[in-house]
Amino acid sequence: MDDIDRHDWAAYCHGQSAALARIHQRHSRKLLNYCAYVLGDHGAAQEVVQETFLRLLAQNGQFAIESRLQDWLFICARNLCFGRLRAAKTQARLQELIAPPASAIDAETKRFIEEVLGRLEPEERDLILLRELQQFSIDEIAAMLATSAEAVRVRLHRIRKKMQKLGES
Repeated sequence: MDDIDRHDWAAYCHGQSAALARIHQRHSRKLLNYCAYVLGDHGAAQEVVQETFLRLLAQNGQFAIESRLQDWLFICARNLCFGRLRAAKTQARLQELIAPPASAIDAETKRFIEEVLGRLEPEERDLILLRELQQFSIDEIAAMLATSAEAVRVRLHRIRKKMQKLGES
């Protein structure tokens, strides 16, 4: 860690909140520029920078990494950015997968289905799509997920119940 960061981090760990403000001031602009470049969205970049500093705070004074604090912040921000990009890519693939032929359902029903699917966890959504849209058998899904067919049946049952509750609310 750079001496100035090391000094400010130690001061923050001993209760001086102004030291954290100095760390934030010193690194946030570079992080924001980097994240905005990677994400192409200034608002999302601001959220990532906030989350990065929240993760630093979550260290609760236990931050003992030997590299520079700046390096840790950039690695954390980078991971968060790429996580967002992966999530956006998954969402885009989901939109492509659930787009049935225009004659199959009306626009309101399609919107409703997208809304319910969008409120599921990614793993839940993937399981439903594998079974219902891609029409894989329970045994095929179990093999893909390295689990038992019974576990897949139970998860699908629970997800369908959750979807029903989400659709009613």
